[in-house]
Amino acid sequence: MLRVRRRRIRQLREPTPSTPLALRNGLSDRARTRECNLIDIPSHKRPVGKKTAERSCLVSGEALPKEALLRFVVSPDGVLVADLEESLPGRGMWVRPSLLREAIGRRLFSRAHSGAVRVPEGFLDSLERLLRARAMNCLGLARRAGQAVTGFEQVRDVLSQGCGGCGVSARDGALGGRNKIRWAAARVPVVEVFNGTELSAAMGKENVVHVAVAPGKFAQQIIRYGDILSCLPSRDVLNVDADASVAV
Repeated sequence: MLRVRRRRIRQLREPTPSTPLALRNGLSDRARTRECNLIDIPSHKRPVGKKTAERSCLVSGEALPKEALLRFVVSPDGVLVADLEESLPGRGMWVRPSLLREAIGRRLFSRAHSGAVRVPEGFLDSLERLLRARAMNCLGLARRAGQAVTGFEQVRDVLSQGCGGCGVSARDGALGGRNKIRWAAARVPVVEVFNGTELSAAMGKENVVHVAVAPGKFAQQIIRYGDILSCLPSRDVLNVDADASVAV
């Protein structure tokens, strides 16, 4: 009986002919995609076997993988800018997303920059919108590349077979359905910070609640942006007047 049960489990995990090719081919990459989910994870708990560049958090001083931090630079006119692509010129200041409130409150950006640094009104609103736009752009690109599928049953089947790089469920979707997707995904990350309207726009169809994305760059970026969004402090962090900026 035990042998039969094990054989059945193996069969359930094998990709089926109906699974999109990009998702079937990503089966062997399942473990690799977990390495990108490093937001706020201590370095000693990171998956071993892959070396990544590290930077020191401006607040805690802890050396962490770059994937676990947000890079900020100061513009020529002294304004704080989030560098999501990590490509803007100037000295980078790295902060864990969950510690952004503290970095601003303690004026650590000004100290690191050796000069006044201004955070414009609505900074966190703009940062959140930018992160959401980047994530949904990745999802749209994955759809056009044939690396994303929708529909509860198809998403559940793909994730339960271990073929997905990540799952995405609308945060305003039915709790029962979201729980079933989480259970089917097992150790595959499921991002739940976007709403159904955002997912529908990215996927080019109405009433999208669940999406499975193939392993690869698109899935990694969606996971990263989702993790950052879930760690950001509340948007009233600056507590400034409507037409004001604050030096940090």
